[in-house]
Amino acid sequence: MNFQQLLCLYENRAHAESALLLKLNDKTIQMLQNIQIPEEPNGETMTRLDPSRLHATLISFRNFKNEPDRESIARHDFEAPEIVPGETRFVYRPGKVTYVLSLQNQKELKEFVDKLYSQVGKTNPEPNRFFHVTLANNMGGDPFKSIGDVTQDDFKKI
Repeated sequence: MNFQQLLCLYENRAHAESALLLKLNDKTIQMLQNIQIPEEPNGETMTRLDPSRLHATLISFRNFKNEPDRESIARHDFEAPEIVPGETRFVYRPGKVTYVLSLQNQKELKEFVDKLYSQVGKTNPEPNRFFHVTLANNMGGDPFKSIGDVTQDDFKKI
């Protein structure tokens, strides 16, 4: 498989930003669309992301936008892992609420990103990234206004 088939280099030229996103296949998107978004406990209006914009971020804007080897990373053939759904949870940051699905195959996704970077002689800039898929947010469903710094701590039992 090649880069365009499995990954999306998201570029926002107006802000000179880019991120490395894992595209989801149609079967996975349908499964995610079947997950019910519960009412947010504090009364926030949650908007589901458009199915075409669902993704798992592999490398964030912060760490990929100035990556000089973006195209080198993109030229390699590889087999990207499929996501393995985990738990859903509301995640909160000041002024933002995001409903996310954790991914069970954290180790496999990390190893995949490590491999992408090792192919260009670099190390993964986000070795502790917690992989997830945003399903809805209180920002009108804009996936790039969702909470991106979701952590394992956000999924600890209360």
